[in-house]
Amino acid sequence: MLDIEHVTKRFGKHTAVENLTFGVRPGVVTGFLGPNGAGKSTTMRIAVGLTRPDAGKILINGRPYEKLAAPLNEVGVLLDARAVHPRRSAYQHLAVLATTHGIPLRRVDEVLGLVGLSEVAGRRPGGFSLGMSQRLGIAGALLGDPGIVILDEPVNGLDPEGIRWVRRLLRGLAAEGRTVFLSSHLMSEMALTADRLVIIGRGRLVADVTTAELTAQHRPALRVRTPKAVDLLALVPGAADPADAQLVTITDRSAEAVAELAARHQIPLYELTPVRQSLEDAYLELTHDDVEYTLEGSTSR
Repeated sequence: MLDIEHVTKRFGKHTAVENLTFGVRPGVVTGFLGPNGAGKSTTMRIAVGLTRPDAGKILINGRPYEKLAAPLNEVGVLLDARAVHPRRSAYQHLAVLATTHGIPLRRVDEVLGLVGLSEVAGRRPGGFSLGMSQRLGIAGALLGDPGIVILDEPVNGLDPEGIRWVRRLLRGLAAEGRTVFLSSHLMSEMALTADRLVIIGRGRLVADVTTAELTAQHRPALRVRTPKAVDLLALVPGAADPADAQLVTITDRSAEAVAELAARHQIPLYELTPVRQSLEDAYLELTHDDVEYTLEGSTSR
């Protein structure tokens, strides 16, 4: 269990995290989302004692990280996949971690096999691809067989097979009753992996909901194709597709209501498809006021 309680952190005049409170519970995968600069990495660093908060606290199983007798046995962490000793092999890197925590060396072989790095265990990680470094970082996080796993962008640099492997791994850990907390910018992957979502913007909590609740609470739309798009839009509010004169998007109306309206006014319909908002759409709608840097002319701000 991970409890974030009224955490605030400032760097000079910049407030990275402001009065942030939420809980991460066992048995589910909790995704941590927010625009760049929202405070995700700062929050994770505070959780594992790398950054001290100005106010509030983060508790791991009821205790701060620095009070844990053997941290690797309670919480596994991946914050920076490249943070390894340049002259140690992958095996040596994990062996040092194991030795300092009283973990049997046989566990090193187990986690190397689990992440698919057994054949390169003798190589130095400095020559690894980003994806291989991520796998080594995940191996380190799992070394102590912890009940809590905190991962910052764990699928960054992985190929599709690797991303699918991480998804299965994380869902498997949650199914075993462990607490899984991860950040990612891949909305499509988060939709497939996370059961619950914590979203922050400019260091403040924006939403703490299940993935299903987030997408369901935003209004669905209708994709309508008709040769009389102008006539239809005169009857019901909607938006025309600039790339297709026959295609419009209508919100706040059911498919039945649009079909009946079109029939009464003799407007032929070639397509009438309900379109549920994606996780990405819901996320962008929630956080559009919290994006720190945007492209000129961007409509998502």
